[in-house]
Amino acid sequence: MSMLVAALLTPALAQEPDGDNEIPEAQPEPEPEPEAQPEPEAQPEPEPITVDLSADRALRSALDAIDGTSAESGSSLDEWAPLSEGLLRGRLGIRPELALALLPGQPTTWATRVGATLSHRWWPLGEAAVQLGGQTDLTAIFPVGRAMGRRLVLSAQVGPWLGPVGLRLGPVVRSDRTEWRGAGLTLEDALLLGGRATVSLALGPLRPTAGMELGVIAAGPRPPADPTDAVLPLLGDETGYSLGLAWMGRPLSGSLHTTLRQTTIGPEIDVRIGAGLRL
Repeated sequence: MSMLVAALLTPALAQEPDGDNEIPEAQPEPEPEPEAQPEPEAQPEPEPITVDLSADRALRSALDAIDGTSAESGSSLDEWAPLSEGLLRGRLGIRPELALALLPGQPTTWATRVGATLSHRWWPLGEAAVQLGGQTDLTAIFPVGRAMGRRLVLSAQVGPWLGPVGLRLGPVVRSDRTEWRGAGLTLEDALLLGGRATVSLALGPLRPTAGMELGVIAAGPRPPADPTDAVLPLLGDETGYSLGLAWMGRPLSGSLHTTLRQTTIGPEIDVRIGAGLRL
């Protein structure tokens, strides 16, 4: 009997773990190593971008648009494209004035006048059968020495060039007064409204001119000129006749003009010299 119990207990005892010999814990399975990624293929280097800066000889320059027909432009382009007749070109000029004034009936009566003229000239750039042009002048001139007073003149003229011949017409506003000390004569203050006509001839840089100006007294105590004292035909209250020669250089210009003006105190002669800076 005892042998049977021992036989039954032996397998059970053999299955109990020994305190000193514990069963080891299960180890985790190692993670699989990541597969090696294939190396990226080398990309070809991009081709450099090139820009051709060479000028196309067939392209026209902006300077080719300048109309070479203008005598004032000074263009030396071999090729040009004519512009629209509506485009205008202008130029400012400042011209100092120096004049010698005389009263022919009074040999000892003369005076020097000094001043300046601000001028603006314009003309079209386009080619046309008749070339128009214009000029606006603002003149301030004052006598010194044997006379006192002032002369302010605003004029605007416009007209065509017919080949070398130019015609200018336009209004004139003049305000002046002169007191002649030596002769005891005074040309009273007056504001005159009138017009001026000028004919010019273009001979290269030279411009001989002839003109006539008439005025009507609009304000002031001055009486009109006496027709019996007039050397040349009197038109309006006062009339002036002029001859001149101008040099249209760049940047300097010059002029010499003689004007005979018929006034209430008799004929008055101005010999005027001008030198200009053309901007």
